[in-house]
Amino acid sequence: MDEKEAVKNYVEAEAKGKAGEPVLAASFGPPVDPVEARVYRVDFTPGEAWLSRGPEWWWVVVSKLPTNLYDGEKFTANEAYSFHLGVMLRYAHSQGYPDVPDFLLDWRAREQ
Repeated sequence: MDEKEAVKNYVEAEAKGKAGEPVLAASFGPPVDPVEARVYRVDFTPGEAWLSRGPEWWWVVVSKLPTNLYDGEKFTANEAYSFHLGVMLRYAHSQGYPDVPDFLLDWRAREQ
């Protein structure tokens, strides 16, 4: 299964609706960004499980971190990527990983 097909299947499984064809909206990675990732825009039609109006589309962030989707009407692609890194940092902490990754601690030491 290719990445786009996996993204589409992920949206349909997680958001409980019909996903359109994923479109690559942004790519991030070193040396500018700390984690390589791709952000896809996926149009969406909510299924019967939705009791209220659902988002018309989702951002899906794909990287070596767990995949997640974000409401396309509330975030830009860049914001979804940035928010995703924060969510994954908090998730890692809840799983027993260190509070702050070493690269962030090293950054603070370089500023002084």
